[in-house]
Amino acid sequence: MSERSTEQIRELLDSLYRADSGRILATLIRLLGDFDLAEEAMHEAFAAALSLQPATMVDFDGPIQSH
Repeated sequence: MSERSTEQIRELLDSLYRADSGRILATLIRLLGDFDLAEEAMHEAFAAALSLQPATMVDFDGPIQSH
């Protein structure tokens, strides 16, 4: 695992948000049955990820594939 700077983490999460937030939100709506709750949960999850220390982040290549 390589250490990343705070700015690199922010850029990675911004990219992930742009690419996958629609799919994440749709899944949360389906699971929770409430648009507002799903949207709040998604935003809280991204905010929590931003608050992590860069050394605790795990590298991965590309989106996580569900099976």
